[in-house]
Amino acid sequence: MTQDGHSTRDRIIDALMDLAAEQDWDRIELNDIAERAGVTLAQFRDAFPSKGAILGGFNRRIDHKVLADDDKSLVDESTRDRIFDVLMRRFDALAPYKAALRRMAQGLAREPLSLAALNQAALNSMRFMLATAGVETEGPVGFLKLQGAVLAYAKVMDVW
Repeated sequence: MTQDGHSTRDRIIDALMDLAAEQDWDRIELNDIAERAGVTLAQFRDAFPSKGAILGGFNRRIDHKVLADDDKSLVDESTRDRIFDVLMRRFDALAPYKAALRRMAQGLAREPLSLAALNQAALNSMRFMLATAGVETEGPVGFLKLQGAVLAYAKVMDVW
């Protein structure tokens, strides 16, 4: 932790999200992120190897928020209602970053390799989101459930 109570990783994530709300994804340089976060490039490198890795850290941050707010009162609800609740909690956690996410989506849509990496990160997140909703995700059928959840989530994200 630093003097302000935020870890270097958190400050870098926050810096990237702030910058992403202000400018196009492909215009954000590592130096810009480090400067905004108040860290050196060496500290940045120790925390994250790339902008994509920062997005992975952001994704895990959102996962933690959703999983920490697990509502056990929904255990008797239908699977559909439990999934809906989890995804709504996820959108609530993402709400402060809506402008950044919108701009990022536009820039990342032009980067096929980044999209593939984001799909993998989304699969990892959805594995935990479905698990907290009580949905099995192992085996071939589990993978189909996961990829289907990612695709449905992406469609809803476009509308959101």
